[in-house]
Amino acid sequence: MGDSIQVGVIGCGKFARSVHLPNIAKVSDLRLRATCDIILKRARDEGDMYAADYFTDDPEAIFSDDEIDLCVITTRHDTHAELTIRCFEAGKHVLVEKPMCITPAEADEILTAAAEAGVVYTVGHNRRYSPLSERAVNALVNHPKPWIVGYRMVDQRWDGHWALDPDIGGGRLISEAGHIFDFLCNLLDADPVRIFAQGGAITHPDTPETQDNAVIVLTFDDGSLATCIHGDIGHRDRPKELIEIFANEAVAVIDDFRSLHTFGLDGAADITLETQDKGHLRELELLAAAIAAGEGMPVDGAAAARAMSCTFAALESMRTGTAIELDSSTWRLDAAGLTESKGRPDIPLAGDTSY
Repeated sequence: MGDSIQVGVIGCGKFARSVHLPNIAKVSDLRLRATCDIILKRARDEGDMYAADYFTDDPEAIFSDDEIDLCVITTRHDTHAELTIRCFEAGKHVLVEKPMCITPAEADEILTAAAEAGVVYTVGHNRRYSPLSERAVNALVNHPKPWIVGYRMVDQRWDGHWALDPDIGGGRLISEAGHIFDFLCNLLDADPVRIFAQGGAITHPDTPETQDNAVIVLTFDDGSLATCIHGDIGHRDRPKELIEIFANEAVAVIDDFRSLHTFGLDGAADITLETQDKGHLRELELLAAAIAAGEGMPVDGAAAARAMSCTFAALESMRTGTAIELDSSTWRLDAAGLTESKGRPDIPLAGDTSY
């Protein structure tokens, strides 16, 4: 085993099988020790494929294994908070897939537990790690603010998908809009201060408790603005994501994390990748380096909670029809007041059908 970071993967569904498990095998400092899934055969099949030491259907076996350094959690959304906190209690580093959690109370509990555990904790907001994202940030860094950014994340209908269940998945916005919010905050190097959203059960009108599509406007503390179109009202033949960045006589366009085109940027060559790269492998490489160095990740607890605060506020805005002011103390809780929720909007919890 040498000095490799030993990894336990909890949840061996489609995403883990197609992304994290093959990428773990590509990172020389990581070694898969165990796989866990509620379907034991799935845990066994993936464990055998990647030469894990064992497989299990009991997460407690992962938590109690002193050889495991890092847990990668890719389960359904309603389990993320509980499993994350159990990892902290067991002294494990954590990469949990988005969303961080599905309620504001869970976000506060996770921040508290992460600070007390003293481990490396990150949430899978991987878009900022894409090579195209990094190139765009570097090309635009010296352009004066404010900027205006448009981010579209729209794909085909999620008919029957568990993520639309308000109790299990939290709905579409909770499921993945954190990707958008984290990307924007990283791109602008700014905090959001106001959010206004409209939307609801547009493609699933027979299930009004399901939030599936939204149009969102964010204001940042540097005066920048961002508009987001998010949902499942699109078509399978149209690429899911498009980002347009307007930065004072300079423009950068990221098309589905396959290509970057720039205008008015000297020396910023256009790029078209052979395959889409949303930054998943880079995320694991950075995580392995952070654990080895005893340092934090760019998407730490504060960054993850900031993205969740935007998500919860967008839901509140949709419910009330008003803009919601954001307070950075909701994601930057100091050591003396970690358990106190400060200024967070009064929003419906998952399962509330009022929005």
